[in-house]
This record gives sequence, C-alpha cells and structure tokens, in this order.
Amino acid sequence: MRACLAIIKDSFREALSSRVLWILLVLTTLLLLALAPIGLDEQVSVNFTPGDVVDTQSLLERIERQQAASPPSPGKQVWKLFSPEFKTQLALERDSSQPASQPASRFNSVDFRLPKELNQVLKKRELYDPAAWTKIHLGEEAAALAKRGAAALSDEEVPRFNRLLLEAAYPESLARSLAPSVYFSYAGKRFGDALPLKKKLFVDGVLSAFMKVFVGVFGIFTAILVTSSIMPQTFAPGAIDLLLSKPISRSLLYLTKYFGGCMFTLINGAYVIVGLWLIAGLRFGLWSDKLLLCIPVFMFLFAIYYAVSALAGAIWRNAIISVVMTILLWGLCFSIGLAKNSIELVFLNPQRLVKLVPAGDDLIAANEQGEAFRWNEAERAWRPALAFAERDEAAPPFGISAPLIGPVYDAEHERLMALPGSLAAFGMSNGNLLRVGERANDWRRLDGVAAPAGTVALFVDPRGRLLAVASGGVFRLEGEASDKQRRVKVFGFEMPAGAAESKFVAASPPLRLHSPLSAAMDARTGDLALFDSQTLLVLSLDEHDRYRTRLEKKLEAPQAGVAALAGKTLLLVLADGWAIVLDAADGKRLGEFRPDGRSAPRFAQASPDGRYFAVLYHTRKLYLYDAEQGRMSAAAVSGQEDISAVTIAPSDRLLVADQFTRVTQYRLPEMTVERRDIPSRSLLQRVYLYVIKPIYTVFPKPGELGNLVDYLLTEQQSVSTRGTSENLEDNRVALDIWGPVWSNLAFVAVVVGLGCWYTARKDF
Repeated sequence: MRACLAIIKDSFREALSSRVLWILLVLTTLLLLALAPIGLDEQVSVNFTPGDVVDTQSLLERIERQQAASPPSPGKQVWKLFSPEFKTQLALERDSSQPASQPASRFNSVDFRLPKELNQVLKKRELYDPAAWTKIHLGEEAAALAKRGAAALSDEEVPRFNRLLLEAAYPESLARSLAPSVYFSYAGKRFGDALPLKKKLFVDGVLSAFMKVFVGVFGIFTAILVTSSIMPQTFAPGAIDLLLSKPISRSLLYLTKYFGGCMFTLINGAYVIVGLWLIAGLRFGLWSDKLLLCIPVFMFLFAIYYAVSALAGAIWRNAIISVVMTILLWGLCFSIGLAKNSIELVFLNPQRLVKLVPAGDDLIAANEQGEAFRWNEAERAWRPALAFAERDEAAPPFGISAPLIGPVYDAEHERLMALPGSLAAFGMSNGNLLRVGERANDWRRLDGVAAPAGTVALFVDPRGRLLAVASGGVFRLEGEASDKQRRVKVFGFEMPAGAAESKFVAASPPLRLHSPLSAAMDARTGDLALFDSQTLLVLSLDEHDRYRTRLEKKLEAPQAGVAALAGKTLLLVLADGWAIVLDAADGKRLGEFRPDGRSAPRFAQASPDGRYFAVLYHTRKLYLYDAEQGRMSAAAVSGQEDISAVTIAPSDRLLVADQFTRVTQYRLPEMTVERRDIPSRSLLQRVYLYVIKPIYTVFPKPGELGNLVDYLLTEQQSVSTRGTSENLEDNRVALDIWGPVWSNLAFVAVVVGLGCWYTARKDF
C-alpha cells in the first residue's frame, strides 16, 4: 500500500508541476471572470411574451369588432396604436385569396408579430381613455393608477398600467402577469426582452447546459488529451522497469496510474464547478449545494472515457491511439443514443396513446399528436376517428403538436366531441372549432361551433350537456355541437358572419383564472373542481342551473397541479409530487402521499363512484388511491414506467395504455386482466424493440449522465417538450436518472478489469 501511495503522490506532484495544468487553470480563471458580470434583473411583469397571448384569433376578432363599432372601447384604443406595418399585414391577411371554406392556417405570422405590437402599445400614454374602460372592471392596482391619471404616471409606471388595462379588457385571451419579469444583463447593461422563465429556473437551466456542454464535452475532451500520455509513458521501456522494482503488482500499478490520471482531472473539474457555484451564489443569491455534487458526476464521466484511454495506452503505448479509441467510443455511444432518442421522439412517442374514452361498445383513443382513433376488433388495429373522409389536414411544422382537449363522449346522442390542443407556449393557435364525430357517421369528423377562447377542458354533465371550462369561467353549449355557423375570413382568420343558432353561453359568473389551469368533474353530480396553481375552486349548480363557488382554497406556495373529483373526495396532485386528499365538501385535508418522489403528475382520474383515483406521473408510473382504505400504492399492472394513458370506466374497469398503442382492461379491485387490445407492430417498432433498444441497454451511456446533472440542479425527473409551458398535461420526457449510473459503473469495472488483467500477463 505504501508503494501505491508513493505513486499517487508522484502523480499529484507531476500534475502540480505540469505546465499543462497551470495553463488550464489560467484559462479556466479567465472563463470564470468572463462569466462573473452576467446578471439577471427582476422587474414587475410588463412585456408580453408569446405564451402570454393565449388566443390570437379571439383577441384580434374582439379588437376588430370593437374598432368597427361606434362606442369608445379598448379595441379602438389598441387599434389606433398599432403600427402601420402591422395594420398592413392584417389587411393582407384579410384580403388573402384562401377560400373561406377552408380552415384558417393554424400557424400564422400574425401569431409571432402580435406580442411585439402589444409591447409597443404598452409604452403609449394614449392607450388609456376613461370612456373606453368605463364598463371594464379594473383590479385594485390598475384602479389606483387610473385614479392618478396616465399623464401623472412615471415612465416606468405607464407600461405596467397599460398591461393591467389590457389584461382587464381581454382576460380570456391574455395571460395575467403573476411574477416579476427577468431580464438578461451583462456588466450592469440590460439586453433583450423579458425571459419566459423564472429567475431560479433560468439559472438552473443555464448551469445545467453549461455543465453538460462546456464541462461535460469540452472539459472531458481536454482532460483526455492531457492525460492520454500517462499510460504510454508508464509502460515505456525504462520507466516500467523502475516502477516494477518497487514492491507492487502490475495490476495495482495499472490501477494506481488510472486513479492518478483521475486526480489530475479532479483538480481542474473541481475548480470550474466551485467557481460556478460561487458565481451563482454571489451574483444570483442561489447557493445550490447540489451543484457541488456535480464534481463527482464530472469525475465519473471522465473515468468512463479514461478507462478506454488507459486500456488503449497500455496495449499500444501510444497517446494518439488512446485519444482515437476514446473518440471512437464517444462516437459509437453518441450514435446509438441518437438513434434511440430520435426514433422515440420523432416517430414512436408521438404515436403514444394519451387519452382513452369508452364510447358505448367502442373504445376511442387519442395520441400525443392530437389524432383520434377507434379500436377495430376484427382487424386488431386502430382506425382513424374524428378525421375528415375527403381530405387530410396539413401537418404542423417541425412536428409541433398538442394532444386533443377531450375527446368526451355524449352517450345520449352517441357522439364524440374534442377540441384542438393549445400551443400557446409557442405563440401559436390551433383554432377553436369543435370536432364532432357521430357513431352513425362512423365517427367521421364534422366541424362544429366555436368553443370559448382559452378553453382547457370539455365535459359532458350528467344531463348530457357539453361544458367548456376556460380561464374566464364555465360555459355550456346551447344547441347542436355540429351546428356550424357561416364564416368569413378576417385578418387571415375565420370569423362568424352572423348569429349562430348553437353557441356556448356562460354557465357561471366571470372567473379570473390563469394558466396553467386544471379542471375535473364529478361524473354523477356535475360538480367541477378548478385549480390554477394558486386557487382551488369547487363549483356546484344552484337553483338557477348556474355554477356557483361553494369552496375556495388558496395554495401557500403556488405551483401547477392536476385534480380529480368524485363523491366526497377531491384529489389534488401538485408538480412537486405531493398528492393531497381533500374533503370535497369543506376542503379539510384527509391525507398526503408522495408515492413517486418529486415526479410531476400528468393525469388524474376518478371512478364515477368516488372510490378509486388513478394518478399517472410523467415517469409513466401509475398509482391508485383507494378512498375507502385511505391508501395510495403503485398499481399492480403491467408496463409500469411505460404507461401513457389511464381511465377508470364505469363498473370499476381500469383501462391502461402502454407499449405506445397497447390497451389493457383490468377489473378493480382484483386487478385481473379482462381483455388486452394489441395492434400489430410496425417495422420501425420491431427494429426499435428488438435491435436498437437491446444494443442501447448493453452499451455504456456516458451522455445520459446529463440527466443526473439536470436532476441535481432542478430536482425534476422530467423535462417539457413544449417550450416553457407549465401545463402538466403537456408531454414531458422522463429522465432516466440512475439506470445510466449502474450501466456505466459496470462498463468501467469491466474495462479497468481488462486493463489489470492485460498488464498482469504482459511481459513489458
């Protein structure tokens, strides 16, 4: 052991006396000094981001109607302050030659330009006219500023006042500003518009990216270049003779030199990460001890590549070959990981079923792309539903898509109804026309009436009426869902040309809810539970058949969540993984569970009788809460960690989707399998399951250690694939945290063991 310690001391002594080490330390110091002036300035929310414009089409429709009418209105004021270029663009869209009978494009350049135009409007004192806002209810802050008058406000107060005015005038189309905006600055000078993230999330994201790119790629590559000569020099003629003259075995000598190379890298890695930790703490006030845990992660990543470099150096005794072999390992692992992830993200995951709807004798499902299907038992395949028979819809660009809102099944009329999902995080609108499919028409799609702006959920109440829940309140459909009104094109969007016989009418007083909004309905009573990250509301019908608030609770620390309501139980599952059981009558807390750690939930479902509640997390794990026993546990179903959809149908039938498109029906509480619908796999699925995935499982996964870095810095086990959206129902990629750790440990043990075996039997 004394000989090993002596060699390790020599390694440290060589590292400290190496010019390369000091050059790297100097370069690292210069890099940290360049990063130190970076800052994030917080300011009360003013500017609109693309995600703040919830519904571009509805907003422009209202502004157009108001500016065309005679009374003073917010729309008149906004229209006057739009730039001539933007008005010209709207006129060109309005005069477009696209036939009005065709659906308006879901991705319009107006969507991108509108937030910038609104931000210019915010700077104008001329926006506020007391007569225009007479019938608009202003909040406490806006009312106080209005009382002082726009002329008396400071230059900093005017944009804030105008933002509050627009939010009050168009609550359904514009998101409410809740938190301070964050601006990027360098050396005290601010750059760019407000960042669409909170300060901590932005810092954590930047640190994570820096760790994975600069430290995890460039840092590792530099360390491999510097240490590649250690093993060749160790086993060079003359040097190996001197070392073997000491009382040490060849295998132990190999291990000692291997760890000596790791020590050399530890000095540089620790210096970089400690410097980032100090910058994050001193500049942003975020003293994250978990950032320091990235030091052993960085060392482990280097140890994986250095195991190959050291083995190659012992065999060929050439530093260049060591570097080449390491690069080949990186390229092979990167190619296999890229193939697996690309197939999953681009081809397979978009086909995953995320909604299951029993529709009488038929089973309807919807996937991540917003496509609906019905199960054909005779063909053992999923066939399109809610799709046009005559033509195909244009696919969204770059594969951007959103799941359907719905579908919901109206048993009385034997029809399905759904709504295109929102892409507000990208500043895009998918339109708000209902998609209606009737059993008598083989579930083919008909375009129905326009849903309220900002609709987040559809329900069919116990009396068979269609409800739409939006940020502005609850709306009920009066008339036929497929009673489509005549429409014309204005500003590039389809607009109603006259009164429709069927329409959504308010079924509750106006509500001021903000995104992300989760809604649930008690299938037997029709009661609604609404949760908007801060406020939990339970609404019930009064004697006038209108929804009234009977329970309101405020969350101490606002965060997104999903809700399920049935019988006497209300289940609220928050983004940090806590499942809170409440009494639906008085809001009393009945229990708390955290079955999947800090994993974020995606869906929550309740059985009609209120006994069972299913919670599906973004880790694709399913948990069941039994209200009678007051216990939550992992569901005894197949496919855990691959489940993408769940629903609890009447008669205690649990439907679970896994393996992309497979659906299994279980009987509660026995959890016996009653049926299993398995469509035939495509060629791509077979290649993925039987070729790509097994190879990926066997090979080391050094690149996947970035998931561990993300987890340490953000404490999140999944990342959103739809921009900065906080909607928990949006698709997220589950991070495999510990799987790559064990896989890479096994690889290092095998390769280092081979190096020890080779040196023990080689006659140098």
